[in-house]
Amino acid sequence: MEYAVEIRTEIRKCMQKKGYNLSNFAKASTITSSHLSSLLSERPSRPLSVHQLDRINFTLNNPEGCFYELYVDECFLSGKPHRSRVKPFFVTLRGVGQKELY
Repeated sequence: MEYAVEIRTEIRKCMQKKGYNLSNFAKASTITSSHLSSLLSERPSRPLSVHQLDRINFTLNNPEGCFYELYVDECFLSGKPHRSRVKPFFVTLRGVGQKELY
């Protein structure tokens, strides 16, 4: 599950660079610390949603669409597209004008 590790590693690096730990990031992002811990673990129990990724980017003050290139792999677990991930992601991509990813 290299895809899962890559996006999560980049998010954790960005959190650390901006001085966040799990607890204060959870408060700032309004994602519970237990849920955030599960989402960012190296062996996640489930993939990130595009809404969660956008919430993380907003909290980190990253530009809209940051990490979307890494998120593409998140939509295709075990080579199978997950409709609940793919559709919102494409809608979001279209809204921010990142047509080069689809």
